Amino acid sequence: MTKEEFERQTEELARQLKHAIDHWDDPDQVAEREAYQREKDARQSEVFELAYIKTGQKRPSESREDAIKKMAAYFSDQIEASADASMSQPLPVLASGEDVTLELGEQGGQHVLELVVEAPKRGRASEVLQRGERGNCIVMLRAPQLPGYVELVTHKLVQQLRSK
Repeated sequence: MTKEEFERQTEELARQLKHAIDHWDDPDQVAEREAYQREKDARQSEVFELAYIKTGQKRPSESREDAIKKMAAYFSDQIEASADASMSQPLPVLASGEDVTLELGEQGGQHVLELVVEAPKRGRASEVLQRGERGNCIVMLRAPQLPGYVELVTHKLVQQLRSK
């Protein structure tokens, strides 16, 4: 870059900065910045929401059942879009520390959807929620009553682990 090119670029940058400062409070500039910020906030919110779902975390203001509903819907979409034989979706960790996971696998030529509860010192307990075609597992995950059912089965599995 020649000295003249550098000076031209520097002058142009100075003009752009002066213009930005002089017009910072113009209503159209303010509206443009606010619109950009709203779009940015919406994108960030979507990214954070997906991260919560993928990692099995729930927002503090969210009920466990609402979180399970979102995670099950996401998992059903992942199953539908993938040909993988085995997949899993973490659910929110219980207050008592147990990990809870939905797992899809194959046994004897059938797809099996299981709910798994793991406790650090007590081991693992699971129960089959659905067995059959892959589509049956997807339907189960999308059923409106699934979150309540998951809570009931989770409670039962925790009791099994505690009685060991």
